Amino acid sequence: MDDNSIDAIISAFGINRSPEKAWGFTEAWRVSKPGGRRAISEIVASAELPTEARQYLVLYTSCMAGASTIGALECDAA
Repeated sequence: MDDNSIDAIISAFGINRSPEKAWGFTEAWRVSKPGGRRAISEIVASAELPTEARQYLVLYTSCMAGASTIGALECDAA
């Protein structure tokens, strides 16, 4: 998609399922028109999940295993 080409973006847990979360957020901002709207709903973890939990398919498909920590999102937004 072209830069500044989208009026509104709605994402419900799509970024949680991506191994490239920072890229997902960056792309949402890149393609948004100036003054465009973004509604992004994600599950956020208050602590890092154990590796075993991140590999459990049911937790991954329900967006739990792919959740970013609050600290990671704060760093990505800066």
